[in-house]
Amino acid sequence: RVNEPLALSQSITRTVLATMLAAVGVFAIMDAMLKHLSGHYAAMQLAFLRCATSLICVVSAISWRRSWTTLRPVGMPLHLVRGVLGITMLGSFVFAVRHLNLAQTYALYLCAPLLMAVLSVPLYGDHIPARRWLAIALGLVGVIVVLQPWGGGFGSLAGTAAAALACICYALSGTTVRALGRRNSTLAMVFWFLVLAGGGSGLLSLQDWRPLV
Repeated sequence: RVNEPLALSQSITRTVLATMLAAVGVFAIMDAMLKHLSGHYAAMQLAFLRCATSLICVVSAISWRRSWTTLRPVGMPLHLVRGVLGITMLGSFVFAVRHLNLAQTYALYLCAPLLMAVLSVPLYGDHIPARRWLAIALGLVGVIVVLQPWGGGFGSLAGTAAAALACICYALSGTTVRALGRRNSTLAMVFWFLVLAGGGSGLLSLQDWRPLV
C-alpha cells in the first residue's frame, strides 16, 4: 500500500507520455498531408480549414463537458494579437512546406521553443542559467547542421524566410499564453485562438478560394 501512490504516479506519467507521443505522431501525419494539399490550395485556405476542423473538435469537447461559461475572454486585445500571430504563422508554415521539404521546415519552425526561452528574459524577467543558454546554442547549431547552408541546403529562399517567420510568430504567440493563462481558462485560449485565426484566414482566403474536391 505504501507504494500505491508511486505506482499511480508512474502510471499517470506513462499515460501522459503515450498521449504526447500519439499527439506528435498525429501532427506529423497532418503536416505531411498539409504539404500534399499545399500544391492544390492557397496557404490561407488551408490555414482556415485547419482552424475550422480543429474548432469542431474543441466545440464538441466543450459541449460534452458543458463548459461554455469558461469561454469568457479576458484581455481581448492580447487575444487579437495572438490571433494575428496565428494567421501569419499558419499561412507562413503552409507556404514553407510547399517550397521546402518537411525536415527543412521543421528544423526552422521548431526553433520556436528556443526562441521562447530567449524572449522570456525581456518579457517576463526570467533568469536562464548558463547551461540552458548552452543548450539553446547547441540547438541552433543543430538547425544549421540540418539545413546545411554551405551546400545549398536552404532550398528556396522564400520558403526558408516563410519558415523563419512562422517560427517567430509561433514563439511570440507562445509567450502570450503565459500572460493570458493567468486570467483565462485553457479552453478559452484555444477556442478564441481558433475563432480569431480561423476567421481572419478565412476572410483572407476568399479571393483565392478553390472548391474542395
